[in-house]
Amino acid sequence: MSGSNAGSTSFKMEKRKNTLSAKTLSSKTESIQIQRVFVDVTDEKSVSVNEGESVTLHTDVTKLLNDDKIRWRFGEEGSATLIAEMTGGGAINFENDARFKDRLQILDLHTGDLIIKNIRHNHSGRYEVDYENNTGTAYQRLRVTVNAWFEEVCGAVYKDNQEPSEHQ
Repeated sequence: MSGSNAGSTSFKMEKRKNTLSAKTLSSKTESIQIQRVFVDVTDEKSVSVNEGESVTLHTDVTKLLNDDKIRWRFGEEGSATLIAEMTGGGAINFENDARFKDRLQILDLHTGDLIIKNIRHNHSGRYEVDYENNTGTAYQRLRVTVNAWFEEVCGAVYKDNQEPSEHQ
């Protein structure tokens, strides 16, 4: 990403793993002040859960302040839809998404951790949480895999593509 200020100085922003740097492209030595840079430098975390169980997705936030906001989204990048949001003041809003009807719960009003109850295979996918406070926004991505159980006519139970075991 590139940009310039009102004068003739231009700069280039470079994102590398867990770092962000700004380089001045002109020969002049000038100070560039960047406020509220929002950069996603977080790697995607993986979570695996069995169908029918509950899973808690953690925000890694320790305490929300009154003006802070947390938003949970589900779906691939560019098409993710908002499923829940909350403020540090305790206001919680769950979106009307049929896939998650009566399954979502906020675990802790201080952290914004999200619980998905009785999870199903169609809940597998990418979850994104963004935490906004007065200094900027931090993003975290999680990839949830829901392991489905299949029972065949012969009585053997298959977990995804693993070898069968006798049904008990």
